[in-house]
Amino acid sequence: MLAAVTFDCWQTLIADDEATEGQARRLRITGCREALERGGVAVGETAVAAAYDAAGEALATLWASGRDVSTEAQVRLLLGRLDGALAGEPPARLLRDLAAAYAAPVLEALPSPCDGAAEALAWVAARGLRLGLICNTGRTPGRTLRPALARRHMLRYLHACTFSDEVGLRKPDPRLFHATLGALEVAADAAVHVGDDPVADVAGAKRVGMRAVYLCRKSGTRQAAEADATIRSLRELPAVLAAWAGEGAG
Repeated sequence: MLAAVTFDCWQTLIADDEATEGQARRLRITGCREALERGGVAVGETAVAAAYDAAGEALATLWASGRDVSTEAQVRLLLGRLDGALAGEPPARLLRDLAAAYAAPVLEALPSPCDGAAEALAWVAARGLRLGLICNTGRTPGRTLRPALARRHMLRYLHACTFSDEVGLRKPDPRLFHATLGALEVAADAAVHVGDDPVADVAGAKRVGMRAVYLCRKSGTRQAAEADATIRSLRELPAVLAAWAGEGAG
């Protein structure tokens, strides 16, 4: 029985490129500097950029441990690397202003839909299956990824969205998968997860008893031996799911 399909977000449903990644970085740095200036803290853009990159190194270490933090915590990491520009806990208003500037760039540097994403979501929805999203968020939190996905006409298909910054954990932690399955009200053995990461997506899904479809767009990319199916594009997903459900893909 197939009752639900869950998807990874980045590089599965939507994708950045060097241009949008660079634009998002510039917007985040400029927005934070302007928020600090409004809060009475004069810091140059070069100093904010250096603090942003240093905070990124700390985040990479944190993420490698399987944990995640909120946007406000990421902002505190940045502030802690501004060489004493702001001592102690920032005022609540300044923290809100900084967090808003930090979270917003995805709505201006909007990621592109991945090939076949909209069609795959529509196909799954048309069959009455439940749809979910399980996302390791990075610098962009769930609160702005939701409207970004809405602008790409994807959010309307999703019955449940689990974002790592809101949970405090990252895939492949099984608790993210269990939380999504619980929200969808389906058992793991009746669900399939689709994603592009052999560990976070494939191993994570298999660990909780889901089937896993590995989205491997490029030849020579690391393989996922545990995957129940491997596809090159989401355009191939309907045929895989139809075969498992015992029907045609049309």
